[in-house]
Amino acid sequence: MSCINCLAPLDADDGHDQCPSCLGVEHLREGMTTMACLHCTCLSLPARAARLARLEGVLPSQPLTPRLASPPKRRRSGLPPAAQGGKRRKADPLAHKVDALASEFAGIKTLLLSLQPAVQAAGAPPAVPPAGPSGSSRPVLSPAYSAQEDVLSTRASEGLFLDQACGDGGGGASHSSHTISLEGERSTLAGSEASQMSVRPALKVALARLGLDAAPSVATPPSAFFRGASRAGEFCVPPSAPFLEELQSCWADPRRLTRPSQFARALASMSAASSYGLDRMPDIEPSVAALVLSPGEALRPDARCPRPQCRLTDDHIVRGYNTAARMGRIGNSMSHLILALSQTLQASDVDPSVRDLSDASLQAFGFMTRELGRLMSSLTLARRQIWLAQSPLLEPYRRALRTLPVVPGELFGPAAQQALERSLQVTQAREQFSSLRRGQPGRLRPPAAAAVPLAVPRPFPRPPVRRSERFHRQAPTQTPPAAQREQPARRRPYRWKLFAEWCTVEGQVPASCPLPVVLAFLQSRLDAGLAASTIKVYVAAISAQHNRVDGVTVGSHTLLTHFLKGAQRLRPPLRNPVPRWDLPLVLGALSRPPFEPLQDLGLDVLSMKTAFLLAIASARRVSELHALSVHGECLIWHPGDTGVTLRPNPSFLSKTFSTAFVNQPLTLAAFSPSSQEMGPGQDGAPLCPVRALRRYLQLTAGIRRSDSLFVCHTGPRRGHALSKQRLSRWIVGAIELSYSSGGVPVPPHVRSHSTRGVAASWAALRGVPLSDICAAASWSSPCTFARFYSFNVVPHHPVASAVLPNPSQCP
Repeated sequence: MSCINCLAPLDADDGHDQCPSCLGVEHLREGMTTMACLHCTCLSLPARAARLARLEGVLPSQPLTPRLASPPKRRRSGLPPAAQGGKRRKADPLAHKVDALASEFAGIKTLLLSLQPAVQAAGAPPAVPPAGPSGSSRPVLSPAYSAQEDVLSTRASEGLFLDQACGDGGGGASHSSHTISLEGERSTLAGSEASQMSVRPALKVALARLGLDAAPSVATPPSAFFRGASRAGEFCVPPSAPFLEELQSCWADPRRLTRPSQFARALASMSAASSYGLDRMPDIEPSVAALVLSPGEALRPDARCPRPQCRLTDDHIVRGYNTAARMGRIGNSMSHLILALSQTLQASDVDPSVRDLSDASLQAFGFMTRELGRLMSSLTLARRQIWLAQSPLLEPYRRALRTLPVVPGELFGPAAQQALERSLQVTQAREQFSSLRRGQPGRLRPPAAAAVPLAVPRPFPRPPVRRSERFHRQAPTQTPPAAQREQPARRRPYRWKLFAEWCTVEGQVPASCPLPVVLAFLQSRLDAGLAASTIKVYVAAISAQHNRVDGVTVGSHTLLTHFLKGAQRLRPPLRNPVPRWDLPLVLGALSRPPFEPLQDLGLDVLSMKTAFLLAIASARRVSELHALSVHGECLIWHPGDTGVTLRPNPSFLSKTFSTAFVNQPLTLAAFSPSSQEMGPGQDGAPLCPVRALRRYLQLTAGIRRSDSLFVCHTGPRRGHALSKQRLSRWIVGAIELSYSSGGVPVPPHVRSHSTRGVAASWAALRGVPLSDICAAASWSSPCTFARFYSFNVVPHHPVASAVLPNPSQCP
């Protein structure tokens, strides 16, 4: 096995696919804490400490890293290295600490061995071994290893490596969390030691009544290097054959005995189990799943990891948690039985030894319940790590989400939403700023503005700051870029690049050139034949990067606003007063072959007809139709097939963002055709969009792989979401096929966006109020319809027909 990055050999016991150098110091330090990853937990703590020490340069087998290495000293000229003074090498402080601890442990061990015969002669129970090295409250070593010097040295070295890793830069949080966990273990060990005297006699009584003998205690032999008396072994419980038989019955095949009996189902029944986290593994929150999956897949309740390796590990963790939850529900019923039995024995006059057995059973069940809770919490943290490892979040945000307290019944809990929103805002703003600055070659900054922006990458890392300060410093630079729409922001780097190249030829600095230079560039673009609307895009790109002129931005300067007004008058926008295609002609063609009968249509023709009917019936943009979803919460059929309500994906933002039209639903009513309108073989009104939509969903149900309404029906992306460009071609294709099928020449330059103006114009002609038209088309004012979308759809000229009579009617 070798590293996937540098092809360095990997240890056979290490489950990582990268070497320690590629994993980084932060990952190795985190592996020393309780928040270690799944692969780090498979290694022993001394192995993890030695791995971190080799990377940090503590061990002499590896060279020092640049952060810990000292600068090389210059030799005096003319002298060989052996003749340069009698300086001795500075001793390693770590070696001194290890030697000092080893000598102290040797003295303590000699003292305990000398006191052991006297304690055993007095009949007292064996003394509890002292606490671990460095005053920690870790569980002490077993007697079988307490007299071995190599084990003591390893434990001492492990404590020193852990202290050094936690005391290094960036490890304070890990050290504090490790200290908190040790405090909890100290209280638990104290309780177990207090109950040790009562549990051990009860176990001996239970073994005696079962006719079993306690496991023989083997005395620990003295070390060959340290002479002394051997230490007596501790009390051990022999293995129970029925317990091991039931325990190992499903090890060979975990799927064995998965069908519980009626008695097992009764024990595993528990009211409100989901609220206590004992039902099944909580589903991944959609806000977290959206970091890894597409928005449509993230809304599914059974969201799965996209990577096959992570998906397999995630499935195993989910099965393990579900099994532990079932064990917890059975333990809940068992607790009622044991407590009822204990209260019954306390109230009755029974042998005191029976009560002792009951009390010992309660204590054993309490310890088992704690371990079960620790297991379920660890499985929850492991599943968090699997999903966060695939997300694009930065490591500080991953650590903040991973270390959130476990909430029963939830994977991350409500506290993760606020932290996740903050991290997403920071990530998106950084990407937008970096995309804007990549299109600025040769940009020069004045000395006063060189230190102002905070979003410029620096050649060296910033000094450590508190988390609260980091959030407050980034906030002012993250929110302003979100006010720009996506498409104009993509065009601006190209426009700025053209302006920068023009300034380079003219010998000017793009970011600080005078305003007449900017006007000369815009005039050259206008003389090249560009429209006034295109000139406005150039002004927006220059204004976003240019320094202020007279205290205002370039786009707000008086000279530039007058220039834009003059360009608007010289190059007024040309708009055709009549639509390029005839709506009655297209609707008549949609009622005849090749668009009818609907049951005989293929997916290609049915897709074009459905897209056109939805576009003309809703007056929506292509982007808004593209965002419609078939998710259970977004597609609602009305009772009796009288209509349907469609909603866009919750993450969709329209072109003109307004709170009044956010996630606005599209409600369509079904047509009730008369007998004259229905032709042979038709099952409904031929122009009913609800009928066409239902048939389209029926044909695409077998190939659908996305929650998007319109999906590809051919090619390698069959079943996946359709692109906006392909949806536009479907609408235009329906218009062109309507003309060609009737033998009429196809009009040139037909665009899908024209359906908004045609639909709104015909609705206004038929007497629909302008307020309803603006609400359907997401227009904030009727002026938008009058200026840009209004067409003259009247087929004749009523004034001329009324004034000029027919020649046959003239006297």
